[in-house]
Amino acid sequence: MKIANFIIAFTALCLSANGATLSIVNAWGHNEKDNFGGNLLDVYNGSGMNGVVHPADQSTWPPATDPSTWTNDSSAYRDEWQAQAGLTGAINDKLGWVVIDLGDVYNLESLHVWHIRENSGRVAGDYDIYVANAALNLVHGPTNSTAVDYSFSGANGWTATTLTGLAGTHRGKSVHDLSAYDARFIGIEILDNTSTDVKVGFSEFGVTGTAVPEATTTLLGSFGLLMLLRRRR
Repeated sequence: MKIANFIIAFTALCLSANGATLSIVNAWGHNEKDNFGGNLLDVYNGSGMNGVVHPADQSTWPPATDPSTWTNDSSAYRDEWQAQAGLTGAINDKLGWVVIDLGDVYNLESLHVWHIRENSGRVAGDYDIYVANAALNLVHGPTNSTAVDYSFSGANGWTATTLTGLAGTHRGKSVHDLSAYDARFIGIEILDNTSTDVKVGFSEFGVTGTAVPEATTTLLGSFGLLMLLRRRR
């Protein structure tokens, strides 16, 4: 019985671990126009973070440190994604949207969001968060001053989280608990901003989580440990 309990504990340990910093490999948004150097890449390339203003190369981003230790010191528009157009008459009457891709499905832990620092009116003032293992029908937003709509529906593979009606603050940061979800994609539906300006966006995202263990790997590890314990008895 003691061996069985130990195996259960070992399996649980295999299925849980402290979250690591995850890389974001791609992003989509309702508008992806380059704003004289500020564009959608800036939500995941580290520009403006830790005092580094608009780096030419952030190939080592993100650092291994937890996003809770990162700071955002730049208030330059070129270090942020400030979409150059908003949506009108869109699904759910939203102003815009953004999707980030982690490259694989992970046991998510937290989403760190740094809000707009340059212009207080372009902060996402009301937004909802969605997750998906496979996001269907994604399209990149236009690079001119127009915008394209997207539906975070179940038909497109999305699950609505309990994180809704969220409000960003100018030069602020929000941390959202996503530990109840496994996902590869995180989507944010922006319903409003903090002014009448049609522009809206974010400064940076940071995500933590752990790899989803393969069931066979965990079971084999538990079986091997069981055999070892039996030999020692």
